[in-house]
Amino acid sequence: MQQWPFVVLSFGLLWLSYCLAIDFCEIKACQGMPHVGCNNSMKFDQGCLRDRRLVKMEMYRSYFLAMHNTYRQRVASGEIGGLPKAQHMPELVWDIYLALVAEYHLKRCLRELNDVCVATDDFPEPAVNYGDDLQARALHLISNMRQVTFLTESWLHEVYQLQSIRTETAPRAIRHIINDRAAHMGCAAGQNYDNWNVRFVLICYYDVDAPRKQNLYTSGDFLESQCTAGRSQRYANLCRTLPKYVQNMSVGEYWPE
Repeated sequence: MQQWPFVVLSFGLLWLSYCLAIDFCEIKACQGMPHVGCNNSMKFDQGCLRDRRLVKMEMYRSYFLAMHNTYRQRVASGEIGGLPKAQHMPELVWDIYLALVAEYHLKRCLRELNDVCVATDDFPEPAVNYGDDLQARALHLISNMRQVTFLTESWLHEVYQLQSIRTETAPRAIRHIINDRAAHMGCAAGQNYDNWNVRFVLICYYDVDAPRKQNLYTSGDFLESQCTAGRSQRYANLCRTLPKYVQNMSVGEYWPE
C-alpha cells in the first residue's frame, strides 16, 4: 500500500503533461484551416449578450456520461421498442480536448461554426450537438442542473422518433448519441444574458459522426468478443472504452493490482 502515494503522484503528473500536450494551431487534420482554439483568449465573444457565465463541467461530467450511456444501454439491450439490439456498442467516456473544443464553440455564441476547424489530435472530424434555451429573464435564473437535463433529454428523446437505424433517417442529435463508431465525448455549457433575455447553451462534441447511408450501429445480440477492452463494468450490453490518456500509457504500470 505504500506505493499508492507515488502511483497517484506519477499518474497526476502524467495526466497534467497530457493535458498540456496539444497545440490547436498545429492540428494536422485542419489542413491549413484556422482552428477555433488557435491563439484563443478563452473569453466570450463580443457578440454574446452582455453578461456571460460558464458552467463548471466538472460537476456534471459523470451526469452527462450516465445519461448518454443509459440510453445506449437501453438501445443495445433491445429495451427501446422497434429498434434492434446492438452487437458491440461502446460506452462513451469523457475526452478533455473535445470538451475544450466545445467550450471554444460555446464562447463564440454561434450555433454553427463556419470556416473554422474543430478537430483534435485524436479525432479529425468530430460531430456536434447544439442545444439552447432562450427565455425572458425572470427574477431568478433557472438552475444549471435543470437546464442541462432539459436540453440533454431533448436530444435523447429523439430515439423514440426512430423508425429504423439507418443514418439518413435519424434526427441529428440521436444519430451522434447512438452511433456505435463513437466512444468519446466532451461538453460545455453556459449562460449569456442581459436585462431582458437569458440564453442557456449546451454543446457536446463526439469523436466521430455516423457514416452516411449506413446503419447507426451493428445489430445483433451482444458479443463481448467484439469488444476491444471487454465488457463495460457498468453497462451489461456495452463494450468498455478506455480514455485516450490511458490508451496512450502503459496501463499496467500506473494501475497496479
